[in-house]
Amino acid sequence: MKNKMFSGWRKFIKCYISGMHCFYCGRLATNGDLCAECRGKLQYFAASGRSLCPGCGGYNDGILEYCSRCLEVESRPWRGAAALFALDSFAEGFIYRMKGVNGIDLTYEFGRELADLVLKQNFEVDVVVPIPLHWRRWWRRGFNQSEIISAAVAGALNKPDRKSVV
Repeated sequence: MKNKMFSGWRKFIKCYISGMHCFYCGRLATNGDLCAECRGKLQYFAASGRSLCPGCGGYNDGILEYCSRCLEVESRPWRGAAALFALDSFAEGFIYRMKGVNGIDLTYEFGRELADLVLKQNFEVDVVVPIPLHWRRWWRRGFNQSEIISAAVAGALNKPDRKSVV
């Protein structure tokens, strides 16, 4: 919760002093932390209209329920997966930048977007678990971006996250 409050104050000060600029390119952003051009470069799965694989959350490349990559996996410990956007070269660079301290605000924003996606797909969610981060990377960054995303998703879904279960 402390990170969320810090994030809000940081965002307020940033907007007050310099206006709202795009997190990625630095141009003026009128809605959120990304300008329309950079947000348009993210290939959102939901906007594509293509069928999505419930195993990985990506595009389904066949006529079966699961994509060809997921059909090769014997079993998964989950029943469904959701992904916001395709992982192309722009998205990789974007995610790499988002892992830095300046990306905390955006991490909350994408956590809320992911929660909306999970709600739309009617997944049965018991608990939200973030991807673990090696202690050295956590020490270097000071936070785990997947913990921030999972806390936002758990809060929006009114479900426990890993920290409240332990």
